[in-house]
Amino acid sequence: MPAKPAVKAAPVAPDMFAGHQLLLWAIEGLSEVVAASITDDVYGTTQKRLSEILSSLVTLLETTEYFTKATISPNSGVAGLANHQTNAEHATALKLTLKSALYRITSAFHVHLNAVKLSDSHKARLQRFAAFAE
Repeated sequence: MPAKPAVKAAPVAPDMFAGHQLLLWAIEGLSEVVAASITDDVYGTTQKRLSEILSSLVTLLETTEYFTKATISPNSGVAGLANHQTNAEHATALKLTLKSALYRITSAFHVHLNAVKLSDSHKARLQRFAAFAE
């Protein structure tokens, strides 16, 4: 497994999560559709893209977790600190939404997760979700 880079100070963008609520709703809606597809999608349209959907959600979760661990630069000042705090709150909301979405999908597809083509790291992460150990 490749080593993860050290977490270092990240520059703070003022509107990094502008419009984040729409993203949260989109993730929730996507996970609801995917979870319901196991019983409602008679043609298997959603299942054809399941590996891509799961991989994207896990990658976004990993990226969000990395962001929330990053520190703020000491030279950011008060405005930078306020922006970082706001971005951290929005990132935490995104992380929680992604975890809920992944729990929803893995609960629906738990028996079939091994059949989905994913990287070993993503498959291991999803198995932890399926075991409610995440």
